[in-house]
Amino acid sequence: MNSVLQIRDLGIIENELKYNYLGVLSYSIEEEKINQVPVTYLYLDKNIYILLKEEDEKIGAIKYGAPVFFTIIKNESPKAADKLSLLYKSSVITISGSIKIVDEQKTI
Repeated sequence: MNSVLQIRDLGIIENELKYNYLGVLSYSIEEEKINQVPVTYLYLDKNIYILLKEEDEKIGAIKYGAPVFFTIIKNESPKAADKLSLLYKSSVITISGSIKIVDEQKTI
């Protein structure tokens, strides 16, 4: 039995963003091609900060201001619901936005 629960409570979403540290950045590199890169991040002041190395050719293809998606996935250890089945619990948070260069000295 599959059960999907959609959460719109920002407190729960922010909590997950605070206590995780790895996500997947997805962005378009050509008209019909999507690139996905695992990245570490910092969630601070309702923003997600990602350190990008421009010498990486996959990262170098990102155009600043272009739309991107950032996803984190959390899986909990399976629990026995009864003797014959296991209960798996996962959460996925996907955020859409754009990549901007941080220019505020305090944030840097």
